[in-house]
Amino acid sequence: MKGLAVLLMMVLFLVPFHTVLAGGTFSNIQSRSVQNLPAYIPGEVLVKYRSTVPSGARTAHIMQVGATGIKTVGQTGIERVKLPEGMTLENGLKLFEQDSRVEQVAPNGIRRPYATPNDEYYGQLWGLNNTGQKINNPEYPYAGTAGADMKMPAAWDLQKGSNSVVVAVLDTGVDYRQTPGRGHPDLQANIWKNPGETSCTNGIDDDGNGYIDDCYGWDFVLDTNDPADCGGHGTHVAGTIGAVGNNGIGITGVNWNVRIMPLRGLGLGDGNDADMIEAIDYARRNGARIINASWGGPVDSGPLKSAIEAFTAAGGLFVAAAGNDGVDIDSAPQYPGAWQIDGMITVAASDQDDGLASFSNYGLTSVHVAAPGVSIYSTVPPTDPKLITDFEGTTLPAGWSSGGADNRWTVADSLLLDSLSGHATGTNSWVTTPGVDLSGLTGCRAGYEIRYDLASGDNVYLRVSKDKNDWTALPAKTYSGSTCSGGVCHLVSEEVDLSAYDGAPQLYLRLHLAASHSSAKATVAFDNFEVICAPKDHSGALPLYAYYDGTSMATPHVAGVAALLKAADAGLTNVQIKQRLVDTVDTKSGLLAFVSSGGRINARMALVGPLAVPANLAAKHGSNRHIDLSWTDTAGNETGFLIERALAPGGPFDYQKEVGPDTTTFTDGDLKGGTAYYYRVKTVIGDLASRPSNVASDTTAPDPTRNLETSGHGCFIATAAFGSPLANEVLVLRNFRDAHLLTNTVGRRLVLLYYRLSPPVADYISRHDTLRAATRTALIPVVYSVKYPAGAVFLLLFAAGMGISVFVRSRH
Repeated sequence: MKGLAVLLMMVLFLVPFHTVLAGGTFSNIQSRSVQNLPAYIPGEVLVKYRSTVPSGARTAHIMQVGATGIKTVGQTGIERVKLPEGMTLENGLKLFEQDSRVEQVAPNGIRRPYATPNDEYYGQLWGLNNTGQKINNPEYPYAGTAGADMKMPAAWDLQKGSNSVVVAVLDTGVDYRQTPGRGHPDLQANIWKNPGETSCTNGIDDDGNGYIDDCYGWDFVLDTNDPADCGGHGTHVAGTIGAVGNNGIGITGVNWNVRIMPLRGLGLGDGNDADMIEAIDYARRNGARIINASWGGPVDSGPLKSAIEAFTAAGGLFVAAAGNDGVDIDSAPQYPGAWQIDGMITVAASDQDDGLASFSNYGLTSVHVAAPGVSIYSTVPPTDPKLITDFEGTTLPAGWSSGGADNRWTVADSLLLDSLSGHATGTNSWVTTPGVDLSGLTGCRAGYEIRYDLASGDNVYLRVSKDKNDWTALPAKTYSGSTCSGGVCHLVSEEVDLSAYDGAPQLYLRLHLAASHSSAKATVAFDNFEVICAPKDHSGALPLYAYYDGTSMATPHVAGVAALLKAADAGLTNVQIKQRLVDTVDTKSGLLAFVSSGGRINARMALVGPLAVPANLAAKHGSNRHIDLSWTDTAGNETGFLIERALAPGGPFDYQKEVGPDTTTFTDGDLKGGTAYYYRVKTVIGDLASRPSNVASDTTAPDPTRNLETSGHGCFIATAAFGSPLANEVLVLRNFRDAHLLTNTVGRRLVLLYYRLSPPVADYISRHDTLRAATRTALIPVVYSVKYPAGAVFLLLFAAGMGISVFVRSRH
C-alpha cells in the first residue's frame, strides 16, 4: 500500500513551504526583556508585507486566507488584520509567516502608559526604575544596566499603597514632625498617627498602652514621645519605603501612600537589645504589620529573637538587613538576619548591574533576596551638627578646656583620657566643651562614646551650663563601675537629650570626674563627642536628600514591596508575603551563589503573583529540519507562551518565539541538520513571564540533500487546490512526506524533483477555479489513501476483484 501511495505522491505531491508547517521562526532578541512583552488584542495581528508587494496584492492575500483587513497602519505598509472566526493566534501567525511576501507578523500588542511620579528627583532612583541613567552621586557617578531595578513603574499601575498599612521603621528615628515647615515635606503626609491619643500634650496615656502622648511613635533610646531623627539613617529608610509619591517635590517611596510608624531604637551611635525588644513589642501592640530592621550585630540574643517571633506570630513581617561586612552569615552569623524565622525575610544589597554589592553580606540559607543598596537617594533630616570632636592629636581641641583638682586630662591614642596612668585619691577635675550656639534649633542632642573602669565610690558626671558658672548634673548620665570585661574595656555609645536647652544662645557641657578612692587602674576615656540639632524651619539651605549605601538601604525596598502586597490584599499572611517576594524575584547570575532565591526583588511580579511554570517539556526531532515540542499548560489564564532556544544546555537562550494561549505544542522549523538544540518555555500573562520550565533537547538528523526543503516560491499544488496551507488535506500530505519520503534516498530525490517542477503548476491552478476543483477531486483519493491505508487497500482489492469478475464474464 505504501508503494502505491508513493507512486500517487510522485504524480501530485503538494506539500507547501516548510516554514508554513513548522510553526514559524525565531527572532534573535538577545537584549530583550521578558518583562516588556505586551498583552495583545485577541484575534488581531499586524502584518508587514515586503516593499515590493502592492496594496492590491496585500488586500487580495488577506481575503484569500479568510481574514479581514481592518486598516493600513499609516504609511508603514503594515496591515491591521482580524483573523478568521475561531482561529487561534498561533495559527494566525503561522498563516502569514509561511508566505514569502510577508516580512513580519506579530500580535497587535497593547502598550499601556506606566505610572511614574512627577517628583523632582525621581530620575535619581535607579533602584525603582533603572534606565541606565548616570546618577549624581559625586562619590559614585556610575551609569548602571538598564532594567536592573524592581520594576516599580509597572508595579504602580497595579498598586501605589494604602494608608491602612502601617510599617514600623525601627531605627534612628524619623523626621516626622507635623508642624508645617518643621517635619520633612516628603514624609509628613505618610506618618502614622496613634488613633488612641486624643492629645499629644496633655500628659495622659489616653489609650492606656503604657506610653504617654505617643502620638507619632516613641523614642526608646531617650524614653520620650519624640522619635525625631538626628542621625539621618532612619529618615533615609523611611523615605525609601514611603516618601509621598506624585507630590511634585523630592523623591517617591516604593509606596506613594502608607503609614510610617517612627520607632527610635538606635541612638547617635548604636542601640541595644532592650530598646529594640521594647520597640518591637510596641509595634506589635499598636498595629504595625511590617517592621523594617536595617541593623544587626553578632550577638545571638534569645530575648530579641523571641520578640521577633512574637511579632511574626501575631501576623507581622520582620524585614532584616543581612549586614555590610562582605561575609557569609551562614558561617559568620549576624543577627537578626541569620535567624531562621518563618515570618522574617533577610535582604542583601544589589548594585546597578544586578550583582551583589561589594560590601553586602550573603548566605544561601540565611539570606533570601537582594534589593538595590548602592547609591540610594532618599530623605534625610536637615541636621545641623554644632559640635563634632574626634580627639585626634595630642592636645585638647580648640575651645576645649580643663581644670580642677589633680587635673590630668589629656589627649592620646585618639581618645580624651582623664590621665595616662590613673587618677589619684581626691581627684575632682573636669574637661569642658566650647560654647555651643543653639539659637533657632530644636531637638538638640549630645552623643559620645565612653569607656571607664572606676573604683567603688568614684563617679563621672555629665553637666550642662548656659553661663559656665551654674552647672547642672544630668542624673541619667552619672557613671560608676566599669565597662570592662575579660580584661578588655569597651567604648559604649551614649546619648543625652538637650531639648530642654533648645534655642539657648550658649550651652556648655562638662565631663566631671570625682574620685574619692585611689586606684592605679582607674581610668576614664571619651571619644566622638557631638552635639546635633535640627533647624526649626525646614526651608533653609540644609539638604533634605542624600545618597547612602548599605544593606540598610536595600531592606526598605523589600519592606516597601511587602507593604504594597498588604495594600493589594489585606488577607495575605506574613508567610505568604515572604514566599511571594521570594518566588517572584528576577533570577540573576550574579546573585545565584549568594541568596537563596537567586534573585533581586521584582515588585510588579510580586503583585501579580508567581506565574505557573509550564511542565513536562519534551523535544523530539521530526525531519532533519525541525523539532517538535510539547508541554503541559499549568496556568489556564495565560496570554501566551514564550519558547526560548539555545545551542548549549545552560544557554544563552537568546532566540525566542511567542505563541498564543492554550498552546501545548510547537514545531520549530528554522533549524540546521545534525545540530543539538535546547529549549525551555515560560508562561506569559500580559507583560510578565514565569520562571522557565525544564530544559528539553534533541538533535536534528543530518541534512540528506542540501536545500531539499527550501523553496523561493510561495505556494504549491495542494495549497492552491484547497485554498489554505493549514487545510487538513495539506497537513495529511505533509506528514506523509516527512514520515515516508524524506526517510529514504529515492523519496528525497523525488521530493527534490517535485520542488523544482511544481511551483508554476500550482500558480496556474490557483488562478482557475475550474482547475482548482478538478485538482481537489483528483487529490481526494490520494489523501484518502495516505490517511486510511487499510481502506485504500480494501477499495483497491475490491476494484481489482470487480475488474477480474467483469473480465471473466466477458470471456464467457
